[in-house]
Amino acid sequence: MRTQNPSSTPTFPLPLGEGQGERAVPPRAESVKRLTRTLLAALTLAALPAVAAPFLPQQDANLWAAVGVPYLFNPEGAVRAVGTGTLRYSVCEGPGGFRVDAVTGAVRWTPVSPGTTQVCLRVQDANLETSDLYLAISVLEAAPQPPAAHASATPAEGPAPLTVTLDASSSTAAADVPLRSYAWHPSDASLTMHGPKVTHTYAVPGGYQARVVVRDEFGSSAESSVSVRVKDALGHTPPSARIVASSLRGRDSLSVDFTCDCAEGDSAIVGYRWDLGEGTLVDGETAHAVYAPGRYHARLAVVDAKGLVAWDEVEVVVWQGDREPPECRAAATKEGGPAPLSTTWTSSAVAPAGTVTKVEWVLDGNAPWLGRAVSATYSTPGWYGAQLQVVDDAGLSCTDRSTLVVPGEGGTIPPRIITVPGTVARCGEDYAYGGSGPHAVGTGPLTWSLKEGPEGLQVEADGTFTWLPTPSQRGPQAVALEV
Repeated sequence: MRTQNPSSTPTFPLPLGEGQGERAVPPRAESVKRLTRTLLAALTLAALPAVAAPFLPQQDANLWAAVGVPYLFNPEGAVRAVGTGTLRYSVCEGPGGFRVDAVTGAVRWTPVSPGTTQVCLRVQDANLETSDLYLAISVLEAAPQPPAAHASATPAEGPAPLTVTLDASSSTAAADVPLRSYAWHPSDASLTMHGPKVTHTYAVPGGYQARVVVRDEFGSSAESSVSVRVKDALGHTPPSARIVASSLRGRDSLSVDFTCDCAEGDSAIVGYRWDLGEGTLVDGETAHAVYAPGRYHARLAVVDAKGLVAWDEVEVVVWQGDREPPECRAAATKEGGPAPLSTTWTSSAVAPAGTVTKVEWVLDGNAPWLGRAVSATYSTPGWYGAQLQVVDDAGLSCTDRSTLVVPGEGGTIPPRIITVPGTVARCGEDYAYGGSGPHAVGTGPLTWSLKEGPEGLQVEADGTFTWLPTPSQRGPQAVALEV
C-alpha cells in the first residue's frame, strides 16, 4: 500500500549551502552529495517489484469547503489514478455523506458542520493493490459571496463547420477566493469540457446555447450561457433559443412553467418542440410540467421557415426529502459528421446520496443496453438519439437524452419532423395538427406526403394538413407523414 498526503506538499532536502539549517559546503562537495542521492534513488527504483501499486498523481485537491455547499474536490470533481487494469475507488476515512463513485472516482459531499475534517480516498487495481490519499479539509461555517459567471463566444456566428472559442475567464469570485472549476456544455451532444477558455467545433448548422458552470474554492457556483449561430451552406442564419424556467430546484414535487427567450435568424420561427424529460412532448411557445423526485433534462427545439433549428436544455432537480437524486449526462465522443459515423455514447453517472445500481441506454430503434458506455456506427445520414437512465439504491432516477446528426452529401441536413401532432379529433370539426401545423428541420426545399391515413385526410406538399372526421371514423386512426 502507498499513502499520500497532499495536505502537506511533499518536501525534499535542500541542497547544502541553501540554508534551512544545513551547513554550507564548497561546490565540489555539494555535487558529490547530489550524485550520491541520485545513485541511491536509482537503486531504490530498481528494487521496485515488476507490478507496482496504483498511483494517485497530484490531484490539485481542494482543502476548503463550507457548510451547506457541495464540496469541490478538484476542477473535474473526481479522483485521478494510474494503475493496472480496472481501478475501483472507495472512502477509507471520512464523515457521513462523504462519497466517491467506485467507477469514475467522482467525489460528492455537502458538509454539515464547520471545522477540520479528515478524509481518506483509496484506489484499488486489478491486482488488489491499493493506494491511499489523505486530506485535511477546512470547513467554514458560511461560504463567501458566490461567484458571478460570464460566458462569451468568438466568433459567435459563422458557417459550418464553425470553430468557436468559449471564454469564461471574465467570471469573478469574492475577494481572495479563487475560481477552481469551469465546466462547459456546448449543447450539441459533445463531452463536457473543462477550463476558463476552451475551443469547440460545431459541425452542424443550427442555434446553440453554450453553457458554463463556474465554481469557487468553497464550491459555490454560478452559470452563464452564450448563443452560437452556425449558418447553413447557403449562408442562412438560424434562430436562437434560451429556456426560461420558473424554477429548477425543489423537494418532493415541483411545478415548472417553461417559456422561450427566442430570436429569429433570417426567417420567422414556425414551430416549437418541448421534450420535458419525464416522457412528455409538447408543441407551442410555452410548456408546463409537474416533476416527481428525480433529475431531468428538459429540452427545447425551435424551427424556422427555412428548416433551421435552435436548441437549449436545462436541468430540473427534485429531492426526495433530504435525499438528492443521482446525476447523469449523455454525450458522444463524436457528436456529428459524415457517414459512416462511429461514436461511443458515454455516461456521467453519479449517486451523491448512495450508489448507482443501474445505467441503461436506449438507442433509437434498439433494445436497452446496460453499461456505462455503448458504441454505435451510423451508416446513413439522419438524426440519431440516445436516452440514458441512471438509478440509485433508493430507486431515484436521472434521465438524459442526446441527439447527433449525420449530414448528407455536401453537408446537407437530413429532414426531421420537429412539431408534435394533436392526438384528439372530433367528428364534424376540422382537425388541428397542433400549433401552426407540421414543421420539419432540414436542408430545403422540403416536400411533405401522406404515407397512411383515414379517408379524407389530405397533406399538401408544403405541409398543409386538412381533415374533417366523420362519425364512421370514430376510434383510433393511424396516420403516417413523410418529409
